[in-house]
Amino acid sequence: MDDLIVRRMAWRDIPELSRRIPEWKCIPTWSCIPATFYCQYKEFCLVAASGTSAPKAVIAGIPRSRPESTAFIHLLALAPPLIGSGIVRLLLSRFFSIAKEAGCERILAPVPVKSHTFISLFSLRGFDPTTPPGELKVGELSRNKEAEKSGTAEDPAFWWRDYFGPDDHGIVFELDI
Repeated sequence: MDDLIVRRMAWRDIPELSRRIPEWKCIPTWSCIPATFYCQYKEFCLVAASGTSAPKAVIAGIPRSRPESTAFIHLLALAPPLIGSGIVRLLLSRFFSIAKEAGCERILAPVPVKSHTFISLFSLRGFDPTTPPGELKVGELSRNKEAEKSGTAEDPAFWWRDYFGPDDHGIVFELDI
């Protein structure tokens, strides 16, 4: 990781990202996203790469004025050898800075409930799971007071029904910045 730098995504990165993302640890698993985000929200698209070499990690999102000046992380992906290297921390830090400069007050990050790696990542970075509206809830809050107090993402009360598609529930994490 020593030679990796975080930089803005370039158009030349998109073909390689589209090929590599299906092999990487990723939320969500959509390989078509880099081009879409690059065309619309360049300032919110970052990659980690060595100089001009192909990217090894990517984060892409969008700013929104509602709700409450929020930036959404719609794609976070990295090559498996980089797991635990600290590159995600660098990407998130740079993304937070860009979001703050754009006037955002919080970050939302949707994660599939089956993605334990990213659930742990966002939980450890201080994100909290949000509670979906009633009709979108998969389960009810646990009656266990300790579980309620900790607000654990494993509790189905925090699962958004069909967020990523039929029977592919999600957890939407949030963090005030």
